[in-house]
Amino acid sequence: MSHAHVVLLVSQTDLAILAPVIAVSIGLLIYCLVDLVRREKVTGGNKLVWAAVIVVLGTLGQVAYLIFGRGEV
Repeated sequence: MSHAHVVLLVSQTDLAILAPVIAVSIGLLIYCLVDLVRREKVTGGNKLVWAAVIVVLGTLGQVAYLIFGRGEV
């Protein structure tokens, strides 16, 4: 039984484009999670649900949290 190996070839140009995008994405993730922990109230009242939205849905979930989740109810 042989194992398939996947080789990902990324050029210097690809790295130059991807590195800032990845950095911003990670920064937004951290910002949203820290804000969530520090905030007393969130829309819907369930911080665990918002944490899952932020992590699982990626950038879309993070933007949704910033627009809809931070409303103090």
